[in-house]
Amino acid sequence: MKRIPLLLIVMAACVVQVASQPAEKPSFNGTWVLQSTGFSEIYTFQHDAKRLHVIERIDDDLGKRTVTAEATIDGLPHHQAVLKGDDLMLRVQWFGESLIWETRREGTAGIFYNRRVMKLVGHDEIRALRTRFLPGPEQSWDEVWLRQSEK
Repeated sequence: MKRIPLLLIVMAACVVQVASQPAEKPSFNGTWVLQSTGFSEIYTFQHDAKRLHVIERIDDDLGKRTVTAEATIDGLPHHQAVLKGDDLMLRVQWFGESLIWETRREGTAGIFYNRRVMKLVGHDEIRALRTRFLPGPEQSWDEVWLRQSEK
């Protein structure tokens, strides 16, 4: 008789432990193409639970460039040198199933500060809210990214 309450306590502890396990985060790994007109942005993401590595290939009114950055997914700013000595701050964190990442690049061309809140839709699409803080004025808009097929 005394074993039944003990068994119930053990079962309740197991249920609480399973319920408190963090949900698996979505995978943004792969190469993604921004759906827009007039310029090209292709990003390759590699991440796990702790780190994000991103390669940005951009061709816009500032010219062609490739920026590579990496940071721990901890919500803290991580500084690194990119391009020809520009200082890049990358801050990455999870908010539920959304990946939030900010870049602030300062160099000879000025200061560029952007935030993206990205959510995976299915397997092949990212919906993002992008906010450009600098150069001003501050603006926000929606972005759609499609997964580039593996060749």
